[in-house]
Amino acid sequence: MKERKVQQTYDLVLMGITAFSCLVLIFLLAIEVRALRRYKHKCFLLLTIGTSFSIVSTLIGAGMYLMEARPPAMLFALELRSLFYIVAAIVSLCGTVLLFESYGELLKMRQQSKVP
Repeated sequence: MKERKVQQTYDLVLMGITAFSCLVLIFLLAIEVRALRRYKHKCFLLLTIGTSFSIVSTLIGAGMYLMEARPPAMLFALELRSLFYIVAAIVSLCGTVLLFESYGELLKMRQQSKVP
């Protein structure tokens, strides 16, 4: 009986963390979409795609907590989640690199315009 209560508490905490993570990712996605619409720079497109993949990965993880499936189904869900996470990490990293490169170019142009 005590083990079941501990498991329920554990599941509840994990679901809370997952829900919070999903909310943060959705907020981040909204910021990125707004920046993409405003600036139309490819770094924001990559960041938006990466965050979207992260949201899908997080939702797959939430589904894993909710479903009581056999190990093959759980393994498939874990593999699918990992695939989405890896794509999200790679695409987001590329977007971040492009963002910093763009910022560096902007600073360089600003410094050149100030030099007499």
